This record gives sequence, structure tokens and C-alpha cells, in this order.
Amino acid sequence: MQAIGSNEGPPDQGEKGLYHVASYQLSDAKLEIKLLNEKLVDDELKKTAELTRAFLEHKDNKNLFVNPVEFRRIKK
Repeated sequence: MQAIGSNEGPPDQGEKGLYHVASYQLSDAKLEIKLLNEKLVDDELKKTAELTRAFLEHKDNKNLFVNPVEFRRIKK
């Protein structure tokens, strides 16, 4: 996912964290998104191969993705 901004406006040009690796699950009309755990996979990795290697190293860890956020459609 690419960060497009926050309640304080768009991110600065050189601001860290413009992209996030996330998992998602859609069930019972709810979307749950979890972010990649930076304690397991270093957020300073610059190359796809490094990220892939780190991800595969922890792929069976139940804490690989954390901080679940749930979304649902609001009926009008």
C-alpha cells in the first residue's frame, strides 16, 4: 500500500514509510488489514530480493502481520 497522507496532509517528499506491506482478508462483508511486523522484517530493506528473503524467513510466524484494522461498508 502506498501512503497518500494523513490528517496533517500529504507526506513530505523524503519521508520514510511511504509504502507499507500488508495482508488483507475479506469475510462476512468486513475487510481486515494487517501491516508487516517491522520487528520481524526490517523496514530499512531497500531491494525486493532482501524483502522477499526476510519475508520467507518468517512466513510461518503468526506475528508476521500485526495491528489489525477492520473496515465495513456503512449502509445509507
